[in-house]
Amino acid sequence: MPIIPVVLTELLKAEIDAAVTEFAASGPLSQTDPSHFIILCTAVAAGLAEGTPTILFTTDDTGLSGVPPVPGAGVGVGVVVDDVDMASRVYTKVRTHAAIFGETTHSPWPPPAGDSGKYLEAFCLGFGRAIKSHFATTWALVGTHPTIYSGTGVIPAGNFAGVVAANNWAKILQAGAAILGPGWPFLALAISEGFTEGILELATGAVTITGACVPSISQVCAVPSTGAGSGVAG
Repeated sequence: MPIIPVVLTELLKAEIDAAVTEFAASGPLSQTDPSHFIILCTAVAAGLAEGTPTILFTTDDTGLSGVPPVPGAGVGVGVVVDDVDMASRVYTKVRTHAAIFGETTHSPWPPPAGDSGKYLEAFCLGFGRAIKSHFATTWALVGTHPTIYSGTGVIPAGNFAGVVAANNWAKILQAGAAILGPGWPFLALAISEGFTEGILELATGAVTITGACVPSISQVCAVPSTGAGSGVAG
């Protein structure tokens, strides 16, 4: 199944809080009133779930084919995310969008010790870790493979599609309508852009291809071969 908002919300809260606590005395959940942080995590999770209900993909297939070709069906679980890369993208987007409103004291990624960007770095690292953890088990991959009936379909970096930053941004803002402040829209934009780029450019995955080839006078089976497939993660 796709993103589960309530599960991702809890992961965001836990991972961001843990990342902040790594360099600070306490995390946002230890605040007297952590409600704003919880509302933010809830909005991000709900917005990404609404904005990205499915993800398209294509595969590089290796296995057995038939002559004539016998199709196979691919099944897999999880989208593999580079959490540090995604964190760096979100951090960099925040700096870029903040500069539009003036200037930022945050150093480029990764900010050095004592830099004003350390809290943002922790937030972004926690975000990336939460996405990585959730995506490893939440997506069911279903593929169609015209020429390989038994083997593996690898989804290399760059082979996911259908994730749109503008959709995610709009849904995050909609889910976080109660969040006030001039910084919220560009933080939501940075999250949606960094998330989208991280999936489209570096995420990977794989499916196991199965099918039935029955040898006969007119059907040759078990021919080692390569091919290409396509599918949907949902």
